[in-house]
Amino acid sequence: MLHWYRKLYMDETVRKHPGKSRKRVEMCHRSFRQSLCFWKGDYYVIALAQNDQNLFEIIEARQMFFRHYRNTDFYVVGLAGSRDSAVELVRGILESAFGQDGQFRVREYFKKGDFSQRGNGPSRRMLRNGE
Repeated sequence: MLHWYRKLYMDETVRKHPGKSRKRVEMCHRSFRQSLCFWKGDYYVIALAQNDQNLFEIIEARQMFFRHYRNTDFYVVGLAGSRDSAVELVRGILESAFGQDGQFRVREYFKKGDFSQRGNGPSRRMLRNGE
């Protein structure tokens, strides 16, 4: 299941159509048939890492139809239109998290209460304003 961060980090590509971008990622997560060739380009999901040794995972949205990804809870903190943008977003996230207390405590920076499940995510107004 996808859990979306309420203050989702987005690059410029995603910021133009945040609702549509999010919907496409959710379609990829649900099934392969629904995600086939619906759009050109791709999206990259930035999620908290499943492994405690890592901070984040950058996952291409088209890979999310695999059974492993469908049966896993993802805590999505960012969405980008390209791999390079995703890396830049991660850099920005780390800088903002590091600025708080001087240490990289990403899991404490993103509290589980700040995430919502699919369908209860950030409102369109929040996505449009980047809140």
